[in-house]
Amino acid sequence: MDLPVASDTADTTPADATDIRGLAERAVRAGISGWALDGSRPGHRLHLELQLDRAVISTGVADKPRPDLEANGIGDGRHGFELPVEPELLQRVAEFRLFGLAADGSRHRIPVRIARPPAPAPVPAPVAVPALSLAEGEQLKAEVAALTRQVQQLPQAAALKDVMAHQAALASQVNSLAARLDQALAGMASKDGADQINATQERLAAQLEMSGDRVTTLEAWIARLEQRLGEVPSGNAAPAPAATIDTWQKVLFATLAGALAGALLVSLILRSI
Repeated sequence: MDLPVASDTADTTPADATDIRGLAERAVRAGISGWALDGSRPGHRLHLELQLDRAVISTGVADKPRPDLEANGIGDGRHGFELPVEPELLQRVAEFRLFGLAADGSRHRIPVRIARPPAPAPVPAPVAVPALSLAEGEQLKAEVAALTRQVQQLPQAAALKDVMAHQAALASQVNSLAARLDQALAGMASKDGADQINATQERLAAQLEMSGDRVTTLEAWIARLEQRLGEVPSGNAAPAPAATIDTWQKVLFATLAGALAGALLVSLILRSI
């Protein structure tokens, strides 16, 4: 593209310069942007000229709306601009010179305050891959085959899902049993439960003591019975008179009946606990 050559007096300003203001402030797309206006003619749209090495590389008009300019009372706010620039020239943005063209054709310098864009990252050189020998190739194939077999032996996703579900069910059952056990223990530890257990234990102790006394009496009567049986004559002795129930036998039978009744009562108490 053939670009016009700027005048050698492009950066000179006449003594009766008009009020041209502005700023090139950032790079956008493939160019630069900013704002500029002629303060002596706020409704006029200023023409711009961008130079590099005294050559004009871009031109445009500052006529784009800028709400920030309007909010700050700079003209009517329609003084923004975007000037296209070749991407390779943006690396030399510090050397750009921007001018606003006054009505009389004179050029007025507008500051350019744009940071130099970062240089594109260099493309890494391709890495040369060494060629494999026949033996190395066969070894690599064997390793890949072994890894493939290991992957195929892994459990399927559905099986893993079933195992996880089964573990979750077991955990739920364990938690339920633990809750029931805690509830039972809490009931046993209550005051009413403790009182009931203590009363039952007291009744059982009394019955056991009574049964022990009766067993002692029974043992004494058994000893007397054995003594009486030892006195019975043997051989051709005269026949004993007909058996009669005397007083000590009645007492013996009563003692036996009491012991049996006490044992039955103890059994019933144990079942009720």
